[in-house]
Amino acid sequence: RRQRQMCIRDSTYASQIDIAATLLAQLGLPHDEFTFSKNILNPGSPHFAYFTRPDYFGMITADNQLVYNLDANTVQLDEGTAKGANLEKGKAFLQKLYDDLAKR
Repeated sequence: RRQRQMCIRDSTYASQIDIAATLLAQLGLPHDEFTFSKNILNPGSPHFAYFTRPDYFGMITADNQLVYNLDANTVQLDEGTAKGANLEKGKAFLQKLYDDLAKR
């Protein structure tokens, strides 16, 4: 008798920085030290993905997909029903990252 495998797809927005908190939460371990990581399986967690490179950052939510060029100070991509919504959020997230790095 063949077993039927169940596949579940989660449409939560997340990025690689969220892997630590998600896995540790599944193991029942604290993840407070991972400041920028969130448990993507927690429905109370904010649902967004963030990525950065030396010259740009991007922030993606269900309502807005935004990529910002830091060298040119211009928005490279801005799509979705809430255009521009992630610009200030993305800048604030990047500033928090820089502040955290400066403390280390």
